[in-house]
Amino acid sequence: MSLSNVASEHLRIDLLTTQQLLQLPPPTWLMEPLIPENGLVGLYGAPSGGKSFIALDWAMHISEGMAWLGKYATKQSPVIYIAAEGGRGIQKRVRSWMRAYNKTDLHAMYFLVSPLYVREEGVVEAFLGELERQDIYPGLVVLDTLSRSFGSGEENSSADMGHFVDSVMRIAVGRHMSALIVHHTNATGSRERGHTSFRGSLDAMFSCVSEKNGDGRIIRLTLKNDKQKDDVEAGAIYVQPAVHGGTSLVFEEAPPPEKKERPKGPTTRKADILSILEAHPEGMNFREVLLVAGIAKSSCWRRLKRLQNMGDAYIDSGKYFAMASTVDLADMEDEDESIEG
Repeated sequence: MSLSNVASEHLRIDLLTTQQLLQLPPPTWLMEPLIPENGLVGLYGAPSGGKSFIALDWAMHISEGMAWLGKYATKQSPVIYIAAEGGRGIQKRVRSWMRAYNKTDLHAMYFLVSPLYVREEGVVEAFLGELERQDIYPGLVVLDTLSRSFGSGEENSSADMGHFVDSVMRIAVGRHMSALIVHHTNATGSRERGHTSFRGSLDAMFSCVSEKNGDGRIIRLTLKNDKQKDDVEAGAIYVQPAVHGGTSLVFEEAPPPEKKERPKGPTTRKADILSILEAHPEGMNFREVLLVAGIAKSSCWRRLKRLQNMGDAYIDSGKYFAMASTVDLADMEDEDESIEG
């Protein structure tokens, strides 16, 4: 038997000519140009940092075919929202959203208010079977959050994270839909938590960073599209809670945050250290910072500690990094109370 016949018995390999490649259709979108159809998307942020607000807002806009922020067109599709961290607050959020947009029902939204441990045997099949039984063909499934859908296992393990991603892909492929996975940041807030294979498997990734006032209420969210596999990454998006009688989960575009003014002149040695770190995004160990700064060892140490205390820098695996954003990432006890006061 020839090698080509052996291969054809096990899998199909479609080689494309250059002309066939150029004639492939462009990517299609659930929300253009943010959420691709039939793709895996990640949305990560600090605890109580507004990421679940954004995920649910996106989901309901897609279910209604409404343009998000009035400018990001959506393809109307049923949505399954898995509120794995419980349904105590989601009812309040959905009701507020419906009231703000004058909706009496959301016919294409479906909710699961308990965890779906997708890595456990038989769970994916049971979930797809229920969609089949109810004849639901969603365009999007949202898992909020990864940690509450992961079950037993280790997020930092390549094997365990790979199993999780494969399970989510089986759900998405089984119903020809996209999956949005809500996730937490790591301890430093510099990236998403867990093994890097998670990011590598995604078609798009977004970070969500909150800015809060002195009362701990969210006053602005910054969304950054730091991965878009098949298109140009979208620019930063700034949103703020809209004024709708104090309701939560309703956003409008916001102006970008003002850049911090740094002091000038001979008293800017701390800012000089920060500039050094910003010029080396790969990170620097203490000795490297000391050599570039050209100051006393004790002074360099004190200024690095001061930058960390102010949230302008952090240390990870023995290297110092400038924070990409210096907004407040402090946790809140309840996201709903943070916006509604």
